[in-house]
Amino acid sequence: MALNKVTLISDLDVLLESYKLKVKIIRLWKQTVRGNPKETYAIEMILMDEEVYQQLFNTLLFHVT
Repeated sequence: MALNKVTLISDLDVLLESYKLKVKIIRLWKQTVRGNPKETYAIEMILMDEEVYQQLFNTLLFHVT
């Protein structure tokens, strides 16, 4: 796979050895360790790639016109 090629989220596969993502973080949550709120246990994110962005833009454009 070419290093320049961006992989869409819908094209991710467990068999891929390497990929390049270009995403926007829509929402981010940090879970802290119980008893120690300064230490992060996990980070969860909702991501959006250019394919989803384009679909949302087209949908919004359709509703506005």
